[in-house]
Amino acid sequence: MGKGRWRYGICALLGMGELCSCRSEDRVVTVTCVGPTGDSPAVVLGIGGVKGLRAVLSETPLSPGTILELDPAMPEALHESSAGVYQLRTSERDFAPVKTEAWVQSVVRADFEVQSDDDVQAALRAQQLDLRQEVTQNTMLVSMGSTRRELQDPLGLLNTDKNAVHIIETERTGKRFSLVYATSYGKDISLAYSRYSLAANTVAIPGFYLHLHYTCSLLDKLNSRAQSSRSDVPFMFFYAAVKFDRSKGSVTVDEN
Repeated sequence: MGKGRWRYGICALLGMGELCSCRSEDRVVTVTCVGPTGDSPAVVLGIGGVKGLRAVLSETPLSPGTILELDPAMPEALHESSAGVYQLRTSERDFAPVKTEAWVQSVVRADFEVQSDDDVQAALRAQQLDLRQEVTQNTMLVSMGSTRRELQDPLGLLNTDKNAVHIIETERTGKRFSLVYATSYGKDISLAYSRYSLAANTVAIPGFYLHLHYTCSLLDKLNSRAQSSRSDVPFMFFYAAVKFDRSKGSVTVDEN
């Protein structure tokens, strides 16, 4: 799959070429977030600048400085089953100035289920096009005007807390921990198709204009919570796996 050609741009609108026919039909394709729990998205964003730092969508309001125990069944990412085991003591001086940001970030890993009509699926097979792969590789998270609250020196703060260091130093075999570096707050959070096309969230294939409809229960919950509270809500936290490095005598980022 994936050997065919995707066609984007104004040519589809003008009916130019075999793949951009005026006879194309409009169809809705539902893209659903799925994950280990069935209703939470497994959307993980790679964050540049800090080695080992990741970000994950979550309805759990985790604060910077939270130490989490990772679920051994899902070592690559945090999910709702990850348990908070300790909260670092923080003060305002431990935090960087609040950042206002426009989140338009590519999703680098996600579990999506793509549902389309039988004739659309037949057309995709005929052209050797993998729509699920196309959507997964070209989806972005959008949240305009969100803010981020982050620790200035997360590892430094952790290593000054003897209780936190003890928890990580005396971890049992197979247990892993992660430290929350920052939390983003926002509203009107959505997923969108990132490629240029004749219309937003639209993919053109021979005979069809596929209008992608993203449905994600977690984003629905977050947006509903923001609307009812009339304020921004925590929707994403940034974390890095950590370990006790005996050669250094301190907690460091676990890059394994």
